[in-house]
Amino acid sequence: MYERDRTKLIVLSGLLTALSIVFSRLFAVQILLGGVGALRLGLGPLPVIIAGFLGGPWIGAAVGAAADLIGYVINPFGAAFVPHITAVSTLTGMLPALILRVLRLRTDAQPGFISHLIAIAISQAALHIGAMTLIMYSVFGVPIKASLIARTIAQVIQIPVYSILTHIIVNGAYASLVLSNRQRA
Repeated sequence: MYERDRTKLIVLSGLLTALSIVFSRLFAVQILLGGVGALRLGLGPLPVIIAGFLGGPWIGAAVGAAADLIGYVINPFGAAFVPHITAVSTLTGMLPALILRVLRLRTDAQPGFISHLIAIAISQAALHIGAMTLIMYSVFGVPIKASLIARTIAQVIQIPVYSILTHIIVNGAYASLVLSNRQRA
C-alpha cells in the first residue's frame, strides 16, 4: 500500500513540475524593468505551491527546483542562468508548506482557505517581493523602487488567485484521497 502511494506522489510531482514549466514559460507575461525581463506574471508558482501542500516541504522544494532548472534548459527567456532564482523557486515549494504545518500544529483538520491565504501571502511576500527585488537589483541592476512597486502590485493580484485555486485543488485532492482510502479498506 505504501509503495502505491509513493508512486502516485512521484507521478503527481512530475505532472506538477510540467505544469509549472508550461505556466511559467508559455502562459506568462514578461514585464521589462530597467531593460531587463524582471517580472513574470502567470500561474507558474501555483503547481509548485500545490506540490508542497500535498507532498510536504521537500516534495515542494524538489518540484520548484526541477521546474526552474528544466524550464531554463527548455526556454531561458534569453537571460543567463541565475542560481538565486532557482533558490527562490525551490523555497516557493517549501516555505508555504512549512508555514501551513505551523498553522496546523493545534489541529488535525483539513486546512481552510485562511490558512492557505496566510501561508501563500507570507511566502510570496518574502520570496517574490523581497528576495526577487534584491536578486534583480544585485544581478541585473534593476532599480529597487520600480521592482518593489511592480512586484507588490503583482502579488496583490496573484496571492488571492493562488490562494483560491490552491484551496480548491488541495481540498479536491484530499477528498479524492479519503474516498480512495475508504474504497481500499
